[in-house]
Amino acid sequence: MRFCIVTKLNEKCNKLKELIINVLTNKGYTFDENNPDLVFILGGDGTFLRAVKNYFKIDPLFIGINEGNLGFLCEFLMEDINEVINSIDNLSEANIISYPLLQVNINDENILYALNEIRIEGINGNSLMFDIEINNDFLERLNADGICFSTAIGSSGINKGLGGSLVSPDLEVIELSEKTPINNRYYSSLRNSLILNKDAIINLSGFSYNRFNIYYDNSFNEINNFNNKNIVISYSKYRVKILKNKEMSYVNKLNDSFIN
Repeated sequence: MRFCIVTKLNEKCNKLKELIINVLTNKGYTFDENNPDLVFILGGDGTFLRAVKNYFKIDPLFIGINEGNLGFLCEFLMEDINEVINSIDNLSEANIISYPLLQVNINDENILYALNEIRIEGINGNSLMFDIEINNDFLERLNADGICFSTAIGSSGINKGLGGSLVSPDLEVIELSEKTPINNRYYSSLRNSLILNKDAIINLSGFSYNRFNIYYDNSFNEINNFNNKNIVISYSKYRVKILKNKEMSYVNKLNDSFIN
C-alpha cells in the first residue's frame, strides 16, 4: 500500500513524519507522493484542507493527526499514532466516513472544489448585488459583502461566524449564509441561513460588479471581467474518505471547541 504525508512545517510534525515513514516502510508500505492510497496529515484543519485540494481526485484515505487540540478534520492527536497505525493495518475494522465536496462552476469554464465552504465576496470593501435562484426558482437579489455556501462538516467554520447553523456532519446538505446583507426600504434579503438538501442547484447571476473573489476552503481566485455570466453551486461527484476517531464524537468536538 502506498502512502504520503502532508505536514505543517515545524519540528514536532517533522519528527512525527520521520517516525511514520520508518514504521510504515518497515511494515512494507511504499512512500509515494504521486499516487498514494493513504494520505497522512500532520498539523491542523488548514493543513488537512491543503491535502484534500492536492489529492481528492485520487480518492485516497485521509488520516488527520493534530499537533494540538482535536480538530473537526484532524481527529487524532500525536500520542494516538500507534492506534492510527493499528487502524490502517486493519482497515476492514476501521471507522471510515466519506464527506461530499461542493463545487462552484464558473460560467461552464472553470470548476473549483471545497470540503468546507465556498465564498463569494466583494473586493476593496465593495458590496455585491446578484440574483440567487435555487432549482430554477428565484429567491432574492442580494446586496451584501458576500455569501457563503458550506457543507455540514464546514458549518462550524466561517459559516458559524456569519451566524449560520451548526449541522451534524452525517447530514448531506448545503447551507447558504449571507455576509452582512444590506437591509432597508430599497433592499431586503433572507437574513437567515438557509439549509438545502444535497440535490439543490444554486445559480448566481446579474452581478453588479465584474470583479470579485471566490474562496474555496483556504484557496481563492480573483474573478475579473465577469459580465453577463453566471456561477452555479452544487454537490460534486467527488467525496473524501476520512479515518475517524472512534473515541471522539461530534458533540464532544463541539464542547471542546466552543464551550470548554
